[in-house]
Amino acid sequence: MEIIFRWIAAPLVYPLLSLIPAAIFLAFFLLRIRAAAPPGLARFARRSLWAGLAWVAYTVYELRMAAWSKTVSGAIRVDLFLVWPALFLLSAFAVVGAVRLEKEARGTALPESTEGLDRRVARRWALVIVGYSVLNALILVIFGGGVSLLDGWLLFPLALNLGLAYFLARGYPWARWLLALRCAIGVYRNLSTGVLMLLSGRSDLKLFGAWALASAIVYAVVGRELIFSKRLVPAPPLVAAVRGR
Repeated sequence: MEIIFRWIAAPLVYPLLSLIPAAIFLAFFLLRIRAAAPPGLARFARRSLWAGLAWVAYTVYELRMAAWSKTVSGAIRVDLFLVWPALFLLSAFAVVGAVRLEKEARGTALPESTEGLDRRVARRWALVIVGYSVLNALILVIFGGGVSLLDGWLLFPLALNLGLAYFLARGYPWARWLLALRCAIGVYRNLSTGVLMLLSGRSDLKLFGAWALASAIVYAVVGRELIFSKRLVPAPPLVAAVRGR
């Protein structure tokens, strides 16, 4: 089961996996650049462009480093302590820019913290997050072969998901966007893990690979709703009264 704990190092084993986030950021830029036509919005779209190009550059860099590592014995990648944090910060900067772009382009301003979210809708998605997180933990503990719920790599994401889901259900807007970022990370992590397991050629890992890909789909669906859904924003009193009829 050692391969399960190496998801974060997947690009080191298969450098081309780094093209997945690159494709996501570049696709967003190409699809939404027209929405950035109004003055001041183009800079938000360009963040995704720079992040996508950075991931492409990292892929090329990692391919070169993979070739270099074969020429030395016991290569130590100290450079990753600088490269990975820089990629994470640039990616987070692009995600925030994408959220701002969608908010401004669609005219759905983020509600103030005093107004909060529509709790009825927020609770539904909070239950989805809680249900998936608990099910994921149970599957890994039952079928993981020695995996414990107290293992840090499993306990921390579970606690993070449950904590953010709680604040989302309470109607806090900041929990919505933190969970959206968490979902983006979950899509990348589970997608890379699933591909890595399926390409390993080991039959005992195919089930975990399929579950990781299913988890990526869950995170993608939830993340999309958290970012783009207008139902999370409370309707004005007049609109709410019309809907209630």
